[in-house]
Amino acid sequence: GMVGTSRPFTVGSPFTVSGLSVASGDLAGGTRVIINGSNIGASSVQVKFGSTVGTASRLSATQIAVITPPHVAGTVDVTVTTSGGTSATSANAKYTFADVPTVTALSATEGPLAGGSTITLTGTGFVAGGTTVSFGGTAGTSVSVTSSTSLTVTVPSRVAGAVNVTVTTAAGTSAAAAGNLYTYRVAPTVTSLSSRSGPLAGGTTLTVTGTGFVVGGTFVTFGATAGTNVTVSTTTSLTVTIPAGFAG
Repeated sequence: GMVGTSRPFTVGSPFTVSGLSVASGDLAGGTRVIINGSNIGASSVQVKFGSTVGTASRLSATQIAVITPPHVAGTVDVTVTTSGGTSATSANAKYTFADVPTVTALSATEGPLAGGSTITLTGTGFVAGGTTVSFGGTAGTSVSVTSSTSLTVTVPSRVAGAVNVTVTTAAGTSAAAAGNLYTYRVAPTVTSLSSRSGPLAGGTTLTVTGTGFVVGGTFVTFGATAGTNVTVSTTTSLTVTIPAGFAG
């Protein structure tokens, strides 16, 4: 008869993950991630995020593309299974599912072109140490996340106009909405008054001409005393009732 030795059948080594092109994304899934590594071989591939399977395809001998599945919040191991076995877990193969942030309210909705004020943003999905804030594309500074639903930011300088305030984390960028509009306004000027004197009893209605007047957001003072019944008719004209006791 024939004499020989038996040899084990080898299908290859398990895939080794060296890194992910994206390390976090939305809970809804749908993020395309490129997995870099080695030992893919020619077989089909399966990628799991924790125990949930993503939609994977082999790109080359060193890369796999996968679409993330929906998943609950948290960080999971990404494993790749080929004919050679399943990849080992490692720090290079971690993926975090998180909520895309939202911004629902601002503590102040307008301010001067120079910026500089600190405002509070209310929303969801804020991450300490991993959150940036944009005012229409201009970065806010001194971002401080106090909780997942609240942060403070210093308003940057910008040209006049209304912009959306958005928050970006590793999970994505918040959507623009009516609740996160911030308006940069030019400081008002006063160029003339319809009268320059009046009785100490006050009560006289005065027309003020100038620039930068805002309906519902303009106050008039006489020295340190507030005028009443302020009515802004245009950005350049308003009426105000002179307070009692003002002389000057």
